[in-house]
Order: sequence, then C-alpha cells, then structure tokens
Amino acid sequence: MVERARKLRRIFTRRYVLGLSIIAILASVSLAVIYVLTQREESRASVLSLANGQQALSQRIAFHANALAGADTPHERAELRLELDASIRAMTRAHDLLTGAEAAPGIATRFLVPMREIYFDDAEPFDVEVRRFLSLARVLIDADAAGEAASGAVLQELNLLARSSIMQTHHMMSLMMEREATRSVLAAEMIQTVLWALILLAIAIEAPLIFNPMGREIEASLQAADSAEMAASEEARRLREAYEAKSEFLRVMSHELRTPLNAIIGLTDLLSQDPPDETRREYIDHVRGAGDHMLQLVNDVLDDGRIAAGKLLLQPKPTAVRDVVVGVAAMLKERAEVKGLVLTARGEDAAKLDIDAARLRQVLINLVGNGVKFTDAGSVAIEFEQSPADDDGAVVEIRVRDTGAGIPEEKLGSIFKEYEQLEGANAKELGTGLGLSICRKIIDAFEGEIVVESALGVGSLFTVRFAARLSASADGPEDAGSAPVAAKGEGRVLIVDDNLTNRLIVRAFLEDAGYAVLQAENGAQAIDLCVAVEDIDAVLMDIDMPVMRGDEAIWRLRAMGGRFAALSIFALTANVLPEDQKKLIEAGADGVIFKPIRRDVLTARLAGEAGPASFQAAS
Repeated sequence: MVERARKLRRIFTRRYVLGLSIIAILASVSLAVIYVLTQREESRASVLSLANGQQALSQRIAFHANALAGADTPHERAELRLELDASIRAMTRAHDLLTGAEAAPGIATRFLVPMREIYFDDAEPFDVEVRRFLSLARVLIDADAAGEAASGAVLQELNLLARSSIMQTHHMMSLMMEREATRSVLAAEMIQTVLWALILLAIAIEAPLIFNPMGREIEASLQAADSAEMAASEEARRLREAYEAKSEFLRVMSHELRTPLNAIIGLTDLLSQDPPDETRREYIDHVRGAGDHMLQLVNDVLDDGRIAAGKLLLQPKPTAVRDVVVGVAAMLKERAEVKGLVLTARGEDAAKLDIDAARLRQVLINLVGNGVKFTDAGSVAIEFEQSPADDDGAVVEIRVRDTGAGIPEEKLGSIFKEYEQLEGANAKELGTGLGLSICRKIIDAFEGEIVVESALGVGSLFTVRFAARLSASADGPEDAGSAPVAAKGEGRVLIVDDNLTNRLIVRAFLEDAGYAVLQAENGAQAIDLCVAVEDIDAVLMDIDMPVMRGDEAIWRLRAMGGRFAALSIFALTANVLPEDQKKLIEAGADGVIFKPIRRDVLTARLAGEAGPASFQAAS
C-alpha cells in the first residue's frame, strides 16, 4: 500500500509539474504581450494627447489674440499678453516634439512618423503654416498703439489661418490617432483572448490526466478521515458541553455559597463590635477565619474554572507596582502580626506600567498569604525591582521570601500543578491546591514567569518576573475612586435585598458608620421609594430578587431621567464573573460590590475612597 502510494505520487508529481510548466509558459507569454501592448498604447496615448493639446492651444491662442485686440485697459492688455505668450510657448514646444525638432521622451519614434508626414509631405507643409500662425501671434504680443492698423491685418490673417487650416488639421490628426488606438486595442484584446483560451485549455487537459485519478485515490482516504473527524467533532462537542456545564455549575455554586458566607462573615463582624470575653472572642475569630478560608476556596475554584474555559482576560491600566506591593503588605499585616511575624515591603518608586493591577494583586496576596500561613516564626519580606527594558518598556521582578519550614526538593517541580498540596505541620490550613496553579496561569497571561527556591528549615523564595509597557498616562491614578455619595457617615442610603439577613448586616454596617437607612425587598419597592423619598443619596441594589430583578430596577430608574440619572446606584451581587459585572454596568450601575460584603469596602465605596479594583480584591 505504501509503495503504491509512492508510485502514484511520482506519476502525479510529473504530470502536475508538466501541466504547471505549460500554464506558466503561457501566462508568461501573455504577460509579456500585455506589457508590450501597454507600452505601445502609452506612446500612442502620449502622441494623441499632444495632438489634442495642439488643437486646444490653437483655439486658445486665437481667443486670446482677439481678446487682446478688444481690450480696453492697459492692465487687461498686459494680462492677455501674458496668457497669449504662455499658450504660444506651450504650442511651440508640442509642435517641436511632434515634428522631431525636439526629442520626445517616452514616445516611440514610429508613432511620430504619421504626424511628421502630415507636417512635411505636402507642397505647402503644415509645419510652415503652424510656425506662421505662431509668428503672427507673437507679432500681436509685441504690437503697440502706433501699429493698430497693422495689428488688425495680422489678427485677420491669424483668424483665417486658424479656421482654414490649423484647427482642422489638428482635429484630423486626433481622429487618425484615435482610429489607430481603437484598432490596436481590438488586436490586443484578441491576442489576450487567444492566450487565456490556451491557458484554460491546458487547465482542462490537466483534469483527466492528474486531478481525476488523484481524486479517486484520495476519496477513500477522505472517507476514513471523515469518520475520524466526526468522532473527534462529537468528542469536542461533549467536552465543550462538559466545560459549559462545569462553568455554569461553578457560577451557580459560587452564588449560592457566597450568600450564606455573606451572613457568616457579616454577622461575625457585627458580633466582634461589642467587646466579648476572651472565650467568645476566640470563637468569633475562628468563625471569621473559617469564613475567610471558605471564601478563598470559592474564589480559587471559580478562578480555575474561568481560566480552564479560556475566560481569563487581562485589563491593563496605568499602575504603580509599588502601590500594589505596599497595598498587599498592608492588607496582610494584621494576619502576620497575629502570628508574631514581621511583614515588610521594600522597593523604589518607578514609572507606572500598563498592567492588570487586580490580577497582580491576586498573585501577591496568594504568595504572601502562603508565606504567612506556612511560617511559624521569623518574617515574610516582599522585595520588588523595576528596570528599563527598552524605550517604552520595563522588566518587573517581585520576590516573596519567608523563613518558614521550606518545601521538599522533590515537591518543587509539582507545586504549581492543580490540586497539589504540601503535607506537614500546617496541613489543617491547606486549601484546594489551586492557588499556586492560578498564580502560574495569571503570570503566564502576563507573558512572564514565576519560579521557586526553597530549603527545608530555612524558608522559601518565590520570584515573579514579567515585562510591561510604560504607561502613556503616567500621571493618572491606578484605580480612580468614585465620586463620594456624601461626606463620610452622612446621607440616606436605600438597601434593596430580598434576604432579611443581608439587609440586617448592611443596615448595621451603615448605621454604625452614621448613615440613615431605608429598606426595600425587591426592585419594584425600590422604585416606589426612590420616587416618594427625594433625599436618597445612594441605592445598594441586590440583583436576584422576586417581583422585579435589581438590574431591571436600575435600568428603569435611569430611564426615568432627572435626579434618577445622577443617583448613585451600586449593585450587590454574588455573581463575580466579568460578563456579569459588564451587564450590570451596562444596565446603569455606578459600580459593583461583591458578596460577602465587607464593612470597610462598603463604607469606602460610599465615601468615594476606593475604586473598582479594590472591590474585586476585597471580595
């Protein structure tokens, strides 16, 4: 079978090369003929243009000569003399080109022969008449007031010569060249038709000699390939449906888990407000830690599903890397101090870069959080450097170093794999095993790298490197804060949520911060309250509610215009996918606050002290 295929391939190759050679030769001949004909037509067109130009110039000279004779003012006569002189010069040069007195660049001599026969073959050569016509015109330019009678005679002779010979002969020359051009075009079209017919004939001959036998031979292979393709397509469909089902499952589970987590974390926060005894405080801390841990698990699983489905999209914005690093250190400082650890961040200020600050923050929170989690004594340090790469770029290197137990050497090659967990004293604190895998995928999206060095009993060092472009708007903010709803702790806020526990938590957060609070259970009630109460400063709108959904209520309020167009409306949602956020912004929301709702995030949003990125990170 293989030998037969090789033999057929050799036969088909020889036939194919022969056929292509014939077609190439015919095509080359066709192109050469077209090129020669094109050059001929360009020369002929140049001669025709000169002949037509002579006819027009003779008319213009006669017109200017007669106008000069009737001019009333010296200024008018001066202008007409200049125009008449320019026309005489142009006609003289064209005449010299047509008669051979001056070389005609780009025009083949054979196309000038018919013109020269007209100019010189008669008993009274047309060349003499043209030059007489031009000399008469020059006489009129040089005539003054004392020679008006002579000028009149010259003008009369010039007009007679123009009507009886000059214009007619030039018109005849133009017609002759047009007829020649028409015959040449018809001949060229005939030659092209014949050549293209030969090419089509060669192609038609190739079909029975090459393609038909080849087609029969490969038809069997195609049938086998079709069967394999159908099987692969079916498998791809099943995989796609599985991914879609997984994504939908993760979205629903994320929403359903975040709702009770909102109650757990929010109520724990409220309980911690009143000074409890030492035992109750310990219980509360455990509940809060468990809630935070569960939220991190939900976020990791959701991120992994989003990345696996190809939905990880970076959103670069002008960002100072130092601000991200210092912000992460501040965020995790309390957690480190609880364990008696020293958490430091060190690095120099540098130009802003176009990067996704939220994703970089997510990576650093994971790395620094792991350092704190797996270090029982000592310190966790973040060091960063930014060095120029080219005219408009820079290379960033961020190092996270801890003095923890370290990672066994045999585990270093696998810690970035999905669901990979380390065994040891801190096993009770382990998560899904997705955190470092997600970090690696995010840095891959940055087109960078993340590497680890570790020694047992000494600690670990994680290094993140990536390149980025310098921001064109280097003076702009990394995460612009929203305009404040009112001065911090002032104003009236409407909470819209069908869940009583959620309303209880948010109301307590707001009242502790000094805000007056109104409540509604669905979008329809929210619209009624906004219409009835004119001094509402902001609306916190849940989305999934009975009677009327929150996104529909937002849209209806915006459509009412007036004060509702400027009303601050923030969506409260457990749906954290980017496409869900985009829909809410398009509906008219000023921003999105994710559940579980954090007290500091909520109050900062209302006071206009935080931007969207900090909300995403805090969720």
